[in-house]
Amino acid sequence: MKKLLFIFSCFISIIAYGSKVNQCVAQEPAQEPEMTFEELVTGVMQLYQNVDPQLAEERNETYLLTLKHITPEVENNEEANAFFLNNIAHIDEVANQAIKFAKEKNIAELAALLDTELLNFYAHPHNTIDNELILHTFLAELYYFTSNSYEEYIRRVISLDSYSVAHMEALEDRHQDYHAKLIDLTCNCIDIGEYEKAIAYGEKLRAYTVEVGEVESQIYASLFLAKAYEKAGNTKQQKAIIDSIKELPQYAKCCEDMKQLAIFAD
Repeated sequence: MKKLLFIFSCFISIIAYGSKVNQCVAQEPAQEPEMTFEELVTGVMQLYQNVDPQLAEERNETYLLTLKHITPEVENNEEANAFFLNNIAHIDEVANQAIKFAKEKNIAELAALLDTELLNFYAHPHNTIDNELILHTFLAELYYFTSNSYEEYIRRVISLDSYSVAHMEALEDRHQDYHAKLIDLTCNCIDIGEYEKAIAYGEKLRAYTVEVGEVESQIYASLFLAKAYEKAGNTKQQKAIIDSIKELPQYAKCCEDMKQLAIFAD
């Protein structure tokens, strides 16, 4: 049943209604906002509360239709049929518990709670891409303080970003953060030695910049991809990518800019 709920959660996130400057590394938390920690958590949680009854019913009808056609063998399963509406009420309870942990300044318990319930947040009708990105940004802050190592932290951030990229692609919505998230994923995968994944995200990044048609963005994307190939030991592909852009007039400037990023410092 957990596997089925995971599939449903991912699908429901797709039908939910609905550029930052990237430093190419998972960022340390920004300066503390003027609001209190409790106010911050409350603001994030409120994004997933107060669901309009009509919206809930519309989304539930779509869920039941999906359940019927994708998994007919559990069509009459009461637990499966009730999952969507029950999950809305469940997330209300989770949000209240999260606010309680925030009031107690219990960061470890808060991080564990949200991490455990992340799948259910994805299945919530308010899980738009924008709300999801806010939730992920907050979770990344918590991960920074609760992970046992830098690598664990980066892997957890990669997991968040990869879900958001998949969400954007499923909606065929090239969100304003799509480009930045691909850069984050490429760089963070390089950072922890996941070079094949870095290449895959780098290819997506370069393809997107070609589609958009911005020359400088294409150069930057190609340089990220070339770095991934270099780290993977594929110097032939690295050279081919560099050769494809080195005659462009903006190439020298872009290379100079990239030297400021951590992965290009060596």
